[in-house]
Amino acid sequence: GNDGNDYDQGDPCATPPTPPQPATPGFDAGNGGDSGAGLGGAIYCSLGSNPVIKNCTITYCSALAGPAGNGGNGGNGGNDPNAGQEAGGDAGYGGDFNAVAGGGIYADFGSNPQIINCSINNCDANFQLLFADSGLPGQPGTGNPNGQGAIGGSDGYAYGGGIFYWATNVPVNISSTTFSQDRALDNDGEGGIYKNGYGGGIFLATNGSAITTMTDCNFTQNSADTLGGGILYTGGSGNGGGLILQGCKLAGNNSVVDGGGLYGAFYGDTFEAHNCDIRSNNVNIGYGGGFYLDFATPIIGDCNFEDNQAQEGGAIAGVDLMVNIYNSNITGNAAVAPSGIGG
Repeated sequence: GNDGNDYDQGDPCATPPTPPQPATPGFDAGNGGDSGAGLGGAIYCSLGSNPVIKNCTITYCSALAGPAGNGGNGGNGGNDPNAGQEAGGDAGYGGDFNAVAGGGIYADFGSNPQIINCSINNCDANFQLLFADSGLPGQPGTGNPNGQGAIGGSDGYAYGGGIFYWATNVPVNISSTTFSQDRALDNDGEGGIYKNGYGGGIFLATNGSAITTMTDCNFTQNSADTLGGGILYTGGSGNGGGLILQGCKLAGNNSVVDGGGLYGAFYGDTFEAHNCDIRSNNVNIGYGGGFYLDFATPIIGDCNFEDNQAQEGGAIAGVDLMVNIYNSNITGNAAVAPSGIGG
């Protein structure tokens, strides 16, 4: 009868059965989001700002960032009774970790803080697993074939345990300021001995004609997990920038790779050091216990280099380096590699 139940017997009142649906491939997963950047643990100087930071103590401050997102898991392929299982979805990539910079102060591009008679100690730009890491990859979906695998995000960078300063075309003056036990750390447990911590005391990036003058500043017991235990300078824009140290002390600083006291990538920028005391700085596996200078023609006068140590170039090392040095004392420095050169 026409009771709505017998579609296969011609009952016009019956609802037709749902036809079998074809199987579908697994969906591809989304990628993890990149982390944000951690900038300026105590003070952030934005574009156009020109503060005077004077007679201040900045201590136990950190630039940290949250973790990057993990990639999603690819969907599994559906099963088709006729065609078999469909392809699995691709896994999502882990998000990249960004950067942490300026544990004490971050001076952004186009800012020009003047720093006078301050103490910046026990600050760090700290890229470590407890707080932040790159994202993990997702898992590919199963199917025929399985989905494509993915990789985790890239590691981040730590710049300037005490200060990160991005100089442009306005002179920078930092005077009578102490940097002590500041650190640029990469403690995520990855990367072996080659990590991503740069400029334990200060990271100076010059992208213009700015000359940075540091007068009567002390850098003591700062450390970087890669380059520049006390100071890292990077320039070479071709616009005449540079760094001048006057009456500064760099003592007991440590870097893992190069430049225990100072690492300078000058590439034609000016570098001068006058009446400076560079002592007891150390490099674990690389060059330039006191200074490591790249592509520079420095003028060094009335300075003391004493008891600095590196694998090679205990006092000074560099590439494409033409040093003009006068009235200076160089004593007790050591190149400690088996074939150590230039103590």
